[in-house]
Amino acid sequence: MKPKGKEKKAEADGLAHIPKKLRELISEDVNKFSKIAGLTKFKVRILYPDKDNKDNVKIDDPDRGERSIVAASTQINLPYLTVDLRIYPFLVEQWENGYFVDDDVNDIIAHEISHIATHRLYQLATASFRTEEELHNSWEELTTLLGRMLNTIDNLDKRLTNRE
Repeated sequence: MKPKGKEKKAEADGLAHIPKKLRELISEDVNKFSKIAGLTKFKVRILYPDKDNKDNVKIDDPDRGERSIVAASTQINLPYLTVDLRIYPFLVEQWENGYFVDDDVNDIIAHEISHIATHRLYQLATASFRTEEELHNSWEELTTLLGRMLNTIDNLDKRLTNRE
């Protein structure tokens, strides 16, 4: 069977290996959470792993005393109001295997979008007398809280909308 429309575009963009439902979920989350957080002036480009890329990014996690696998990350360019949201193979694999449900993906994307809102604070804070590790941990905590708030607001909005 020959691919049509968006399937053809996904193939041309090299995204056929990323499930369409997951791509749509991530794209909807980016748009929804950017709007809720008032960050629509930023252009967010979603970057998916290449088909043959199974390399996961690991970072040191001092809170757990181990290395953690990264599901997604953001690179923010404030002067140009652009953001690269990088999705790593770990997120795709966990979602495909049912270890991550849609709400887990919502939390991850909300967290990454929240980095946009906290980025300036992080830049300013790293110029202070605190250690970078302390500042980074504070930034992650704030970002996680904001991400969860965005997801909570979205869930409440869905409930209110379904009542009418």
